[in-house]
Amino acid sequence: MPCYTVNIISVEFKIANEDLLFKAINALGWKYTQDKVDVCKRNTINIRTNDYINFTLDLTNGSAKIMQTNQSKLNQLKQQYSKTVLEQVVDKKRWILKNLNNNKFEIRRY
Repeated sequence: MPCYTVNIISVEFKIANEDLLFKAINALGWKYTQDKVDVCKRNTINIRTNDYINFTLDLTNGSAKIMQTNQSKLNQLKQQYSKTVLEQVVDKKRWILKNLNNNKFEIRRY
């Protein structure tokens, strides 16, 4: 019987735009490498956070694999990705994005 166990979970994480995902990763100051394997038609991204936590996004299946104790890092990436999408829409439509709280935004059209 091992003295420790590691729980790895798989979480659904669908990405509509890879460029916005890369912007979100860079905005967090994290590093990434992208592996495109034509044989399996898989597209995976390996991410390393500032505190050396590693996890993998499989863009083909729309899933992420991460240790259960580090799921907050994946949530942080999801929030930053959503913010990046909002910023792109605001820039495109020439609207105003107002940050209300930590993860609450208001978009105004003038």
